[in-house]
Amino acid sequence: MRRALGLQGETSSPAKPATPSPQLTVVHPQRRRFVRDGEVPVTMVHREHGQDESSISSQLDVTRRTLKDQTAAREQAERTLAEAQALIRDLQTKLAHERIARDEAIARLEKEREALREALAKTEGELATERERARETVIEPVEFVGADAEMAETAPALRKGRRRRPVQSGEHRESEIVEWWLPGWQDRYR
Repeated sequence: MRRALGLQGETSSPAKPATPSPQLTVVHPQRRRFVRDGEVPVTMVHREHGQDESSISSQLDVTRRTLKDQTAAREQAERTLAEAQALIRDLQTKLAHERIARDEAIARLEKEREALREALAKTEGELATERERARETVIEPVEFVGADAEMAETAPALRKGRRRRPVQSGEHRESEIVEWWLPGWQDRYR
C-alpha cells in the first residue's frame, strides 16, 4: 500500500532518480487509480444478533449431524468393503484348492485308464494266445457215412488247419456237449 501511495522507503536523503537501462524502456507507465465516493454502490445489511446466532448454531448442528452420518456411512462402507475383500480371498482360495483337487483327480484317472489299457492289452494278448491254443487242440475225428464220406475224402480243404489226435485203441467218446463257458473245459478234452 505504501508503494501505491508513493511513500515507499522515504529517507532523509533525496532518492536518486533511477536511470532507465538502455535495454528496458517503459512505453506506458501504469498509473494507479483509486475509487472515489459514489463510484461503488454500497449495500447496508442490518442483522439482529439473537436470530443470527441461533440460525448459525442450528446450521452448525445440522452440518455436524450430516458430517456424523456421512462418517458413519463411510465407516460402514469400509467395513463392508473389507468383508467383501475377505470373502473374495476365501473364494479364490477355495477355487484354487478345487482346481488342484480336480487336476489331481484327472491325473489319477489318467493313470487308472492307462493301467486299464495295459491290463486290456495283456488280457487281449492272453485271449489271442488261448484262442491259438484252442485252435491247436485235438479235435475228434468225425466219421462220415455214405455220400458224406466221399465228400470228406475229396474235400480235405474243409478241414484245413485242424490237427487231429489219433484215436487210441479202446478209447471211444460219444458226442457230448462241450461246455466251453465253464472254467477248465479244455482240461477235460486233452
